[in-house]
Amino acid sequence: MMVRTRNILAGIFVVGLVPFAACTNADSPGADESDLTAACRSASVDPSGFCRARNGRFAKASCCAPVSVCSTAELDDHGVCRRGDNGQFAPTSCCAALCEGTQLDGHGYCRSADGRFAASSCCNNGCASAQAGGDDVNALAACGGTSIPVSDAVGTLEGVFDGGMHDDAKVSSTEPLEMIKEYLADPDQYGADASEFEIIENATQWETDVQKAGTISKEMAIDAVHEAIDGWMLDWLNGEDGAEDKVARWHGEAKTALDALIEQGVVFGFDGFAQMGCAAPTTKLLVIDPKSKMVFGIDMNPCSES
Repeated sequence: MMVRTRNILAGIFVVGLVPFAACTNADSPGADESDLTAACRSASVDPSGFCRARNGRFAKASCCAPVSVCSTAELDDHGVCRRGDNGQFAPTSCCAALCEGTQLDGHGYCRSADGRFAASSCCNNGCASAQAGGDDVNALAACGGTSIPVSDAVGTLEGVFDGGMHDDAKVSSTEPLEMIKEYLADPDQYGADASEFEIIENATQWETDVQKAGTISKEMAIDAVHEAIDGWMLDWLNGEDGAEDKVARWHGEAKTALDALIEQGVVFGFDGFAQMGCAAPTTKLLVIDPKSKMVFGIDMNPCSES
């Protein structure tokens, strides 16, 4: 199942790279683009209260104005640097350290040097390259902002893992662990046997063939999806012509879907006792959506005995 998305990259790209001029008045009416040079950023207030450059010369007072702003500045969801106290624009230089060492990984996710996710704007060079190449899927992957509904994104993942034992359940809770319990207790799942499950919050290990379920990090979910495509799905193609191209397309579709799910604020989880169509343990990803009170189960090891 393919989901068509609108090309909204131009607007996202402009927002992600908001110029210094848009960040004036961060802490002083006199702050402007010329005050945010490397030399100005090295300025500090001396014991007498004067703003001085590193060499001891006097610097414009506005050079020292952003210091208090930078102490709490952070990137918002669109990658714009904002003050932590009132949400107003802060100098982009205040947030520069948050992007230090970031780069796109092999699947187009912006990550810091330690592997954690970073704001997509930190990797906007990748965004620009994707746009220049005219590849909509990869551009969306690099730039984010997909605005795809949860149900459509889930449908895309189900299409990637076509033939899997996918399912879903409507629940009454909006608390992720309770939602998992209700999902497991659904008559179409384990019913009364769900009480035997160990429910784990923020599991650090994804286990199978055990009566365990719980929430996992988005990093673990993303890695599991792409590993399943590279492993199980590639083996499933069994060397057929065009297999590598098909796998590459699945990676792109999964990337777009996962970005959308993260943007929509879902929680990821796992069902450690699920079985595939060949009556063997499977890696089942849970997409837990508190907004719709739905839990979706995606079987990432599709198999058929027919």
